[in-house]
Amino acid sequence: MSKKQTDTIPDDITETISKAYPDYWPLTEQQMYYYLLRKGKLGTEEADLIEYWGLIDNWRLEQVDQRIFINHSPTLESPFLHCQSTKDRKMEYRRHVIENVTAVPDFEIWKDQDIYVELWVDDDALSEFLRLHMNKGVRIPIYNAGHILFPGPLAEAKARLDYMKNIEDKCVVVLYLGDLDPHAYEGYMYRRAAFSGRVDLYDRIGVNREHISRLPPKPPVLDHDNRPKQDRLFQKEIGDNGSYSAHALEPPKLLKLVSRTVNKYYDMKKYPHERVARWRKAQESIRNSLEAAFDDLLELTV
Repeated sequence: MSKKQTDTIPDDITETISKAYPDYWPLTEQQMYYYLLRKGKLGTEEADLIEYWGLIDNWRLEQVDQRIFINHSPTLESPFLHCQSTKDRKMEYRRHVIENVTAVPDFEIWKDQDIYVELWVDDDALSEFLRLHMNKGVRIPIYNAGHILFPGPLAEAKARLDYMKNIEDKCVVVLYLGDLDPHAYEGYMYRRAAFSGRVDLYDRIGVNREHISRLPPKPPVLDHDNRPKQDRLFQKEIGDNGSYSAHALEPPKLLKLVSRTVNKYYDMKKYPHERVARWRKAQESIRNSLEAAFDDLLELTV
């Protein structure tokens, strides 16, 4: 890292960012990077990235509270495996289970709607960020677009969309969130073709050309796709303005973008207030029982 950049990096990055986004933790590692980049606290050279990822690794080794950022490749079963101490792992497991079990299921929210909507996100960590924070208002099923063409997820997605379209007789809408670069754009078009006939409408909500005026472009070290000037379709979409990451969207603006789009398709007159109230009452009892059980388990930590 250059001398200039070294002097500007805050000693406590998490405290710096938490003051900016107090209601949006945990963030992805790249969301944290792009915040520091916007504020001039980090540069775009390879040395800057090496320094930053080194700080991330040190937090893990020093057993810093692991809830401050989202792991690179979380899954339903292992978003907490990067935690070092047994106590930290148990605390993260406790949080993860309680949040998932006590959320009103999205199928209940969408049951009476004429439209079925789900969100495909072309990034593991960003998918997890949205699952954690889309807990207010209208919940929506969120799937990782990068995995959706694997044999298992592909068969599941086809069956799910076929059921919604042919059995439930719903209009099927897929919202899509991903980077704006040739590789991501190619993947988006390929997935559209793979589900032809099963999806009535694709709505690419970001990153799109209208978003890039206030976004920092991908640093060269993170931009592994050097095809923009050769890819005419991509050039037509964004011109020669570079490539952009969905992580660069500020967390409040990202959640607002997704929520606003979801609300566009949701008929609030059909919101199941009574059923949701019953779910919440039952979930309060579940949460209390789970918290008590986990408190007993945490006592086993040596």
